[in-house]
Amino acid sequence: MIGISYIPRDSVQYLTNIEELVNIMNEYLRACYGEYAHRWDLESFKIIYLENPNIIYFIIAKLFNRVVGFASIDGRRVSFGGIAELRGPFINPLLPLSLIEEITDLIIGRALYLARALSAQQLEAYTLSEGFLNSTKRIALLRNHFIEIEQGYEMTLQCSERFCSEEIKMPSNSMLIDYKFEDQELRKALLLTVNESFAKHPGFTPITEEFLRMRERIKSWRESTKKLLFLDKEVVGAIIYGVPSKLYGYINSIGIRPKHQGKGFGKLLMRIAVKNLCCLRGVKEVRLWVHASNEKALRLYSKMGFVIDDITHIYRAST
Repeated sequence: MIGISYIPRDSVQYLTNIEELVNIMNEYLRACYGEYAHRWDLESFKIIYLENPNIIYFIIAKLFNRVVGFASIDGRRVSFGGIAELRGPFINPLLPLSLIEEITDLIIGRALYLARALSAQQLEAYTLSEGFLNSTKRIALLRNHFIEIEQGYEMTLQCSERFCSEEIKMPSNSMLIDYKFEDQELRKALLLTVNESFAKHPGFTPITEEFLRMRERIKSWRESTKKLLFLDKEVVGAIIYGVPSKLYGYINSIGIRPKHQGKGFGKLLMRIAVKNLCCLRGVKEVRLWVHASNEKALRLYSKMGFVIDDITHIYRAST
């Protein structure tokens, strides 16, 4: 009754209407996150999934010849880390729970098979956060195949007047500059900051200029605020944030170059972002995600008033 097939990334558009996959993903996210769900647009989906050279295979689930779910295999770390990543599964939430469980299990099994075919020693997967749609069942299914290696926290800060009234003082020899892709020096500064700041983070793959070029085509990236902090004309750090929903702002990324860490620059950039989101953009709350093992960041966010409200589980399986 359930058909599971896998095909190369560049063939998926011939198997099914791409809009089907985007709709399934959006329905799935809406069922999980409600009104807080980020909504994918067709162009961004094509760039991230169909034009991304690291996406090697799609795993398509069909029911009575109708696409009801999918996942993809990201092989960006296979060549040097021996690790592939399972993105999804994204399954139509309107299906009966028993079918969701069956399809999820089938897709995971096929993903492990594909990871072995790619010569990946391990496959990583991420679950939904605690308390979301069928999260307990999904965690149980993943634990049939995977071992939990880490957790991540979704943290939330409630906006208040105090963020608007506080004065933020910049160091006298500093500059805060808005990133523009057209500026080659700013591109170099962002690449340097991101690659140095996240070099030791689990699963990080260095970004390139081509990556930045691709991101420019994604609507949410273009609309996000990207600021670079310079000290005596040397880049110190960067922060990226935006408003994916009228209900909340999101801090996508913050990085301080290692030699400048521990000097208060991270807190400075966070205060600037929070003030902008709460007081100028008018959102009710600010959210971010952080690895549970990143103790320094957790302390900073907690002191600012962020609280943990969801847990993400990160799993890995040997192939």
